[in-house]
Amino acid sequence: MALCLLSTAATSSPPNPPQSPSYSSSIISGTMCPSPENSDVAATCHSTSYPTTTLSALVSSPQSPFNLTQPPFCSPSCTSSEILFYGSNLLETPDIYNDPTFYSFTHELDLPAPPSSLPSLPPSETYAFLHLPGILLKAEITYEGVLLPDSPSGLMKSHIVPLPALPTRSSKLSLAVTPPSPTLPSDQCPSPPADGVNCGQGGDHELADTTGVPQFLAGWDWAAAIPDRSSGLPLPPSILWTGPARLSSPLVSTVSISEPSDGVADAEMSAEILVTNNSPKDMKATVSLELAGLALKVEVELPPLATLPVTFDGFSIPSARLWYPWQLGEPHLHPATFTVSTASVPVSHSVQLNVGIRTVTTSVDSSAKGRVFEVNQRRVFLQGGNWITPDAIFAFSANPERYFDEVWLHREAGLNLIRVWGGGVSESDHFYEAADELGMLVLQEFWMSGDNNGRWGGDYDYPADKVGYLEAAEDVVLRLRAHASLLFWCGGNELWAEGGGSPPAQIQEGLRNIMAERDAGRFLIMSSMDGGLNGLDMDEHDEEFALAVKDGPYGFLFPSQYWAEVNPGMTNGSTVEVGFQPEVGASSFPRAEGFEKFIPGGGVPAEGASELPPHWDFHKYEGYNLNGSSTDAVYQYGAVDSVADYSANANLAATQQYQALFEGFTGKMWAPAEEGGKTAVVMWKTQSPWPALRGFLYDYWLEPTGTFEGVRGGTGGRRLVKSQLNLASLEVEIVNRGGVGVEAGEVVEVHWFGKGGEEVGDGQEVVFEDGIEAMSVGTGGGVEVPASEAVLFGRLRRGAEEDWLWLQQDEDYRELGEWRKGGGGGDDVKVKLVGEGAGEKGGWRAELIVKVGGDGILLAPYLQAWSGGAQMGAVVADFDLVLLNDGREVGVVVEARRRPDKLVIRSYAGPDVEIKL
Repeated sequence: MALCLLSTAATSSPPNPPQSPSYSSSIISGTMCPSPENSDVAATCHSTSYPTTTLSALVSSPQSPFNLTQPPFCSPSCTSSEILFYGSNLLETPDIYNDPTFYSFTHELDLPAPPSSLPSLPPSETYAFLHLPGILLKAEITYEGVLLPDSPSGLMKSHIVPLPALPTRSSKLSLAVTPPSPTLPSDQCPSPPADGVNCGQGGDHELADTTGVPQFLAGWDWAAAIPDRSSGLPLPPSILWTGPARLSSPLVSTVSISEPSDGVADAEMSAEILVTNNSPKDMKATVSLELAGLALKVEVELPPLATLPVTFDGFSIPSARLWYPWQLGEPHLHPATFTVSTASVPVSHSVQLNVGIRTVTTSVDSSAKGRVFEVNQRRVFLQGGNWITPDAIFAFSANPERYFDEVWLHREAGLNLIRVWGGGVSESDHFYEAADELGMLVLQEFWMSGDNNGRWGGDYDYPADKVGYLEAAEDVVLRLRAHASLLFWCGGNELWAEGGGSPPAQIQEGLRNIMAERDAGRFLIMSSMDGGLNGLDMDEHDEEFALAVKDGPYGFLFPSQYWAEVNPGMTNGSTVEVGFQPEVGASSFPRAEGFEKFIPGGGVPAEGASELPPHWDFHKYEGYNLNGSSTDAVYQYGAVDSVADYSANANLAATQQYQALFEGFTGKMWAPAEEGGKTAVVMWKTQSPWPALRGFLYDYWLEPTGTFEGVRGGTGGRRLVKSQLNLASLEVEIVNRGGVGVEAGEVVEVHWFGKGGEEVGDGQEVVFEDGIEAMSVGTGGGVEVPASEAVLFGRLRRGAEEDWLWLQQDEDYRELGEWRKGGGGGDDVKVKLVGEGAGEKGGWRAELIVKVGGDGILLAPYLQAWSGGAQMGAVVADFDLVLLNDGREVGVVVEARRRPDKLVIRSYAGPDVEIKL
């Protein structure tokens, strides 16, 4: 193959998605009929839309076999997910374990016409394919009455099935889908455990023996089992049309860059794409690449029905604008187009993508002893969240807006990394496109966990079909390798076996070979955690095999612990080095309105009670006791008489908790390992695939919670420099997460206030004599906290920016709960809209001026937005955690996906403030 350079022009292009012809038509409707083996004698056919799972289609059908409780907030227009996830409705549908064939159905697909923008192709040179991005679990395909030889299987592998004749709208295409195997779900595990029964995370663990099924679908400590294990066509099917040559799996790689200046560098590049000869004849084809003003061509000869890689080696892009994670610069993307032509078809197929030009290197930090990454020659401290997927029945798999909104909320919280957890999925192109655009980094794990792959349950030899597992892994690598946001790969979650063997040796070797051949420039590590059976054993830690010797803990701590302890809350944590922390976190709670969307009844747990109200346990409620003590962080804020009280207290407690978590971990950035040095902290977890009562920044309907506000307070949100108070030493710290240093002489003013807004004690100034380098922490002098039995609110002011916290000497905040019940503060809040316009990706952005007077501060304010009587999700306002009642005008920026017609400012204590637009 020969590489030819045809022309050069501009050196970079705007980061807009390229406009191109379409070669794909979505399959959006069909009929789902019971397969012959279906056990339900009353089963009938159901019209359905795609993508869908079997259970989702049955719930939404007018002939639904279920009699489920309808959520009152959305009736009659609830989605299948909202119905299934309401109360304990999931338990009212048959589990596949108890009725293995209930979910056996055949899908008769309504075939679409070719896309209107399909380039003109001679009929004799046109080929059509059924594209299934994934299936649960496998299917037999019949086309025009003929059984096709392909039997696609598994959610993780994309399937391209050739159709023997060009389809028309009247063509018959059906898929007889076999659901996943009927394994015991976690919801039916014996309690207490029966002798000889190892059942828990992932149910009886046997789902892990099957390639291509997300393990969490059998249930986890944060998720109920999905009764059909999301069987069916949960990812969007389509028909692909091409000429005799077809392209797939594009990759444009950055080999090296010169030293960057203002986000620009000279870049040495390479590229690769797979080319398939669809025809039964030998073929000569020309593959071209257009990128950043370059036009490159390669000639290739293809045997019949063969697929070969075509490479473009050794080309340069001078003065290229680079892709950065959002904290370090602009995530610039360059449109690129690959095209293949043959002697008879000028454009047989073309593929477009957005290319981020960046380099990544990795090593283990010599001081903190944790893995560290450099992007474009700049070290980056990772602050991240663990991700499962947006919906357990994949209701949003064809919804790019949902993926963008969720990734955007992570970035708005101040995070820069998302870990796609190994008990879940390989995320969609929509997810990665959003991450590319927003400058988020991604750790993508393969589909194993210590809970089900031998360490604590299941078998070290799972899965049975290792060849199929590796084929799926290679397919995922080929699909995702082009994304600049993909930082590195991991073999799975918490994998370890004495003497090795987890993952199984065949899979470890296979994954390494796949990376060497398909994604050689990207790092692969085998596990998130090793350290012996239960972690913490440094003799069983291999820094080239696992990120950490231990993860967790998973409960609330006293806030000062995050600074005082080497590895906060970790039993014997002072004896181990955990530089890269892949999981740490605790409870979360939705706002009261969100809670009522999935939990009926209105009861709340009594303080210290082991008995929970109906549905709380099913939705995986996790307590709020501090560091295993009898102190309940919810009841720290006083008596609870209602869901509104409980939600208010739980959200305020979460705000304080997660602010301390991220401040404490970040304050140890690059510190020596013996002092708890850190290179990364990843919260467990930041989103949930169903409405649960633990682990999320925002609820299922995308309303940010107190956890979101705490994480944003702890990271600084979109700010690159923030002040914080070390709660162990009472020293003031400045955290610089940006790419530019902070000059010497910075001053942080520290003042303390009571809830009435009165200043307590004298203000103090802390001067930072030395500058603070990029991506580092500076420590200034200590301060004194005034002696007081009351709750004190601390303000750290650096220039015009403020960071807030609250303290009470005995960790007793009941005063605030009584204040709230008595009417609280914020009784004189004036708001005006001073400007609005276009926000990110076609969204809405506005600026408010807020002025607080009256008898008390505005504590933990947050914003809700409404449109047409319905509450909107993915709405963020950059309030400080406290607004003083000093009459000062404070600017607040609001961002939403569309313009609302009403805004409501709410807070922990005080009346609502409504703004009509």
